[in-house]
Parts: sequence; C-alpha cells; structure tokens
Amino acid sequence: MKHDLFIIRHRWWFIIVPLVITALMLIPLSKARINTNLMDYLPDDIPSKVNLNKLEAQFGKYDPVLIIFESKDVLNEKTLVRISALNDSFKRSKEIKQVVSLFESKYIRNDNGSMLVDPVVKRIPKTEERRETLRNEIKDNPLVYKLLISSDFRYTIMLLNPAAGVTDSDLNRAIKKTLVENPGEEKVYVGGLPSLRFEIQRIATRDLAILMPLGLIIMLLTLFLSFKERKSVLLPFSVVCMSIVVAMGLMPLLGFDYSLI
Repeated sequence: MKHDLFIIRHRWWFIIVPLVITALMLIPLSKARINTNLMDYLPDDIPSKVNLNKLEAQFGKYDPVLIIFESKDVLNEKTLVRISALNDSFKRSKEIKQVVSLFESKYIRNDNGSMLVDPVVKRIPKTEERRETLRNEIKDNPLVYKLLISSDFRYTIMLLNPAAGVTDSDLNRAIKKTLVENPGEEKVYVGGLPSLRFEIQRIATRDLAILMPLGLIIMLLTLFLSFKERKSVLLPFSVVCMSIVVAMGLMPLLGFDYSLI
C-alpha cells in the first residue's frame, strides 16, 4: 500500500524521467553503426586470419575494388576508349591509390636477346587488322591473358586499391560517380570487400528502416484487436518503444557496434 501511495504521489516523475532518458538515448543512437567488416566475425586464432594479419603488417593492407566489364569483344574501339578514360579518371582520384588494368599492364618480350617492355595497349586499334594483332599479343602475354582479360575476350577486369584512410562510402561514391561520368554500352560489375561492406551497410540500414516501423505497426494492430481500448494499446506500445530505444542507444554508448547478424 505504501508503495502504491508513493507511486501515485510521484507519478509525474515516473512518467517524465523515462521519457527524458529515452530522449537522451536518441543522441548515441544517431551515431550507431553496423559492423560490416567480415573479418571481425572470424576467430582471431584461425591460421588464414593470422597469416593475413602478418602479411598486412609487413606489406600494408591490400583491399581492392574489382570492376569487371562485359562486352561481345572488349578490344572493340568504344570499350577500350571507355576503359582508358576510366583508367585515367581513377588515377587522378584522391580516393584511389593504385589502378591495375589493361592500360597499366606491360608487354614484356624477348627480341634478339634483348628484353623489350611496352604497354599492352600502345594505341587503341581502329581497324580489324590492328585489333587482331593486339589480340595475338595479349594471348602471348601471361601477365594479362586469363588474368586481366578472359580467354574469350568478353571480360576484362580493373582493380582499384583505395588510398589510406578513405572510407568505404567515399570510395564507392567516387567509383559510382566516375562510372556515370564515363558511360558506355558494356555491362559493369563491381565487387571486392570495400564494395561488399558498403552494400551491406546500405541494405541493412534500408531493411531496418522498413522492418522496424512495420513491426511496430503490426504490434499496434495486434494490441488494438486484442484490447480495443486506447489506454491498453498505448501503454504497452510506449513501453516497448522506449525499451528498444534505450537498449539500442546503450550499445554505441558502451562502444559496441551492431552485429551484422
């Protein structure tokens, strides 16, 4: 009875304090992030991760973005012009440290006892004869054939190594902007861990923005169909919403990221 009287006497405090705490928890909640680094979900003691960490400590981190171009023949003039323009644009980009592509590779060969080193594509072929000459040179180049270009010449790959300190979002926005500024008829596929992490973050955030309100709406409908009274609907609904905000706000406040799982 004493507890009931105490609660009734201080009822406004029991309403205001939880509301203030919930409102304050919105501040750290706005800074929350989903941990999209897939390597963090692997045990630290597995040999492959241990060896990778040793390599990265010795030689630096290599985390490239892969761009694959698909065409009926990637040696046709339009495709090569586009890849050349993209290659130059990516080299000028501050978000990208290194570009590996058909236009950055070398054609190393022996000529009467001398080693000759030329670019793989010295000039873009404009005739069928020059295109076939280039095709034969690429077939004789083990550094390019079946590595940067497929055996059927339908696909070619470009690798972009990001500059130090560049975030996945900045890197992917720069790549997307460059691709838009250099359009073409080729199909373009973008992959690699930076791209995968960016897509996971984007999709997970989108799904959360859809599923959370949808779940709350379903809960409201369930409560209404069960009780058919406004007070019986709003009280448990507000408690659930406040609990979610406080629980999710505590995670970034304590230094934890949201798990991808």
